[in-house]
Amino acid sequence: MAQVYYADMRELPPGPESEVNLLSAVRRAQFFMLRNESARRRCLASGLLLRRVVGTGEESYSPFGKPFIPGAPPYSISHSGHIVCIAVGETPLGVDLEMHRPARANKLVAHCFAAGERALVQTEKDFFDLWTAKESLGKQLGVGIARILRVPLLEKDAEGLICPSLPTLRFYQADYFEGCSFTLCTEEDWDGVIRRVKLS
Repeated sequence: MAQVYYADMRELPPGPESEVNLLSAVRRAQFFMLRNESARRRCLASGLLLRRVVGTGEESYSPFGKPFIPGAPPYSISHSGHIVCIAVGETPLGVDLEMHRPARANKLVAHCFAAGERALVQTEKDFFDLWTAKESLGKQLGVGIARILRVPLLEKDAEGLICPSLPTLRFYQADYFEGCSFTLCTEEDWDGVIRRVKLS
């Protein structure tokens, strides 16, 4: 069964450098290459959450940039606003969350989705629900969202979003965080619980 955990980045100490030595070598290198303080804090929070949930180990990347730790269970990380989350399972999976930003939704809907998918977008929330579904699908497939954005993959039935060409995949969507869309894409069951992990 897939598991999902989250942490609040506001719990990080003001000077995050003291925690950097806990990160994998790859994440430490990323941290020091970043110049933006917010980006550094996201990198640190993601790395600490990964360590607490999955354990230690050096990360590697697939040819399309999907992170993995050899010998560890498959995982997927996402962050938006002050929230960082990680999904862990027995099979490949993808998770995405996105804080709602109206201007972005209005500008991107015509450019991001195929014609059939655009019909699914009636509200701002619909846009971000569909965006996170496509992002989580790209992560689950290990190819990223850029390769599948305008491909008409997703439809809606009575139970929610589906991908007819990949019928074993399920899209779990939750309104767990206020003003934020969340989607988990997996072949596994999920109990709908997002467990909190403290970073401090």
